[in-house]
Amino acid sequence: MPRKRKSSLFRFPAWVPEWIKLWLRVAMRLAIFGCIIFIVVAIFYAILASQYNLDKVAQIPDQNIILSDDGNKLANLDGYGRRLITRDEINSFTE
Repeated sequence: MPRKRKSSLFRFPAWVPEWIKLWLRVAMRLAIFGCIIFIVVAIFYAILASQYNLDKVAQIPDQNIILSDDGNKLANLDGYGRRLITRDEINSFTE
């Protein structure tokens, strides 16, 4: 009696070794599982982010951090009265 072939959406060619087929099947299942987890986490954070009042978030004061030449943090300054500047306004010797 002939052996029944397992029906699937995708069949590998006959010349592909079994160990490659196994690894590809495992990788595909892991990729699908990873995509599902990513979508669930993205939906969770989208719902969480929709609960924030963005007008209040914009009012949160920023801190000014003063760094030394070697990158060590020297001080934190209060964020009130701070004027934000663009990258074009920075002196060339600081870049």
